[in-house]
Amino acid sequence: MFKRSEIIDFSSHILPDRVVREVKGLNLRFKAHASKQVEVTFMHDHYRDTYLDKRIEILKRYGITAQVLSFGPVYLWELDYQDPQEFQKILQRLTSVANDSIAEVVERYRDLFIGMCTLPTLEGWALEELRRCYRDLRFKAVQIYSNVYGRPIDSQEFIHFYREVSALGLPVFIHPISHQYYPWIYEYSLFQIFGWPFDTTLAMARLVFSGLMLEYPNIPFVTHHVGGMVPYYWGRIAGTYGSKELHGHRFRRLQEDPIQIFKRFYADTASFGVKETIELGIKFFSPDRVVFGTDYPFGPEQGLKYLRDTIEAVKSMGLHEETLEKILYSNAARLLKI
Repeated sequence: MFKRSEIIDFSSHILPDRVVREVKGLNLRFKAHASKQVEVTFMHDHYRDTYLDKRIEILKRYGITAQVLSFGPVYLWELDYQDPQEFQKILQRLTSVANDSIAEVVERYRDLFIGMCTLPTLEGWALEELRRCYRDLRFKAVQIYSNVYGRPIDSQEFIHFYREVSALGLPVFIHPISHQYYPWIYEYSLFQIFGWPFDTTLAMARLVFSGLMLEYPNIPFVTHHVGGMVPYYWGRIAGTYGSKELHGHRFRRLQEDPIQIFKRFYADTASFGVKETIELGIKFFSPDRVVFGTDYPFGPEQGLKYLRDTIEAVKSMGLHEETLEKILYSNAARLLKI
C-alpha cells in the first residue's frame, strides 16, 4: 500500500468531534487539573476530525505517506466519579465512541490513515473492545497508558490483556498519563514536562522486572517520547540490578540481562524535534527499533512545528540511506504488517 521512499508517522493523535459532543452532552465531571486541560483542548479545532482537509494538506506538503491515528488527549480519561459502576459505564461509552470515530476516518481515507485502538483500562469490557477493534474495525495497533488509574500495567489482573494482544499479534503503544505523585506536580505543567517521561519509564521497568516481556516476547511494545528516561539512565538500571539487592528490595531473577530486555522496546522520535534526543534513542534501542513519530497535532503552530522539526532532525543526522528508511518507514510498516 505504501511506497518505501516515504514516511509513516506512527505517533499522531486525533480528537473525534463525536467525543467532544458526548462529553458536553453528558456534562461529564473531570478531576480539577484535567478539567482545565479539557476546556483548553476543546477550544482548538485543529485537534479534531473536522479539521481533516487541513491535516491532509500538511501531510502531503511534508511527504508523510501515512499517519497512525490514536485517540488524544489523555486528559479525557481523568474522570471524577466515585461510583465504580458509573465510572466504568462512562469509560466504556467514551472508548467505544473514540474508536468508532477513528475507524470512520480510516474508512474514508484508507490510503492515508491507519487506525489504532485505544484502551484506558486493560480488564473487563476492555478485552472485548480490543477484539472488536481488531475484528470489526481492523485496527493495526493498540494504545494503552503508562498506568491504569494508579495501578502498574504489569498487574496480575491485566494478564488476560497481554495474552489476548499476543495472540492477535498487535503492537502495543504505551502513552504516558498523569499520576498525582505530589499535589503540586500540575503547576508549571511539570506533570507533562517531567511526569510523563517518568511514568513511561516506570511502565517499562515494570514490564521488564516483572518478567512480563520475557513471558510474551512476541508483543512489540512501542514507547512514546523516545523511550522516556531509559536511554539516559540505563547505567543506573544496570548498576542497581547488578547489586541484586538494594536497601532491602530484591529483584526477581531474570533469565537475561535487563538492559538487553529494555533494548527490545521500540521508541518513537516524538521529542519536540530535538536531534540529540533522537540520536540517543537510536544509539540505545538501535536503528531497527526506532519509528518516526511527531505527536501531531499537539505543539506550537497547531502542531506543525513539532512535525516539521522532527522531520528535519531525523534527516539532518547524516544517517545511512538504509537506516533512514528504517526509521521513517520500514520499522513501522513491519510492526503494522502493511
